[in-house]
Amino acid sequence: MKYMICELKEIDKYPNIGQSIDDVRNKVREMARIAFAKDPGGVITDADQFTMTTPLPQDFYGYAGTALMKWNQRLGSANTWVDIFNRTMPEDMITGIPGLAFPDPSLRITELRLEIADKKYARFNIEEAKAYEQPAIIFEEPFIINEEETLLLRGRTEAIGYYTIVPVQAVAAYKKKADVISESLG
Repeated sequence: MKYMICELKEIDKYPNIGQSIDDVRNKVREMARIAFAKDPGGVITDADQFTMTTPLPQDFYGYAGTALMKWNQRLGSANTWVDIFNRTMPEDMITGIPGLAFPDPSLRITELRLEIADKKYARFNIEEAKAYEQPAIIFEEPFIINEEETLLLRGRTEAIGYYTIVPVQAVAAYKKKADVISESLG
């Protein structure tokens, strides 16, 4: 898997990143239109439209194996592999993630490993990202998680403590508006 590391605040300076973000949004929109047999709406939708917004933290399970309340998690062990995001996407949800951002001042993850459905990607070392204030990793081929597919993003930890990993410019399509406006977690 090819990727690029850059400063989070400088993503807009790279035209190929903007194209990648547009591509993932268009692909998720088209996949959802076909899968849900509805037209896309926005934040405000009619009954015959699906909703597109950012993925919500509670749509993912984290290190503790429970739904996330926010993108910040606490690592309880060092020098081991932990689940960063792990979830089988529910029916009626499609998610596209062009990249990941690490907005914390200290990077506690040194390697990442990604699986989507039955596709396993090679591990990739991200220690180079320590040279950046707020690194972002943008994938040449954004990952898209279709409904009922499993996403497993694992990280090799370097230190115990809190860390934040946020999907960059990610988009999620929800068939049912109730899945987005509900305040229930997980």
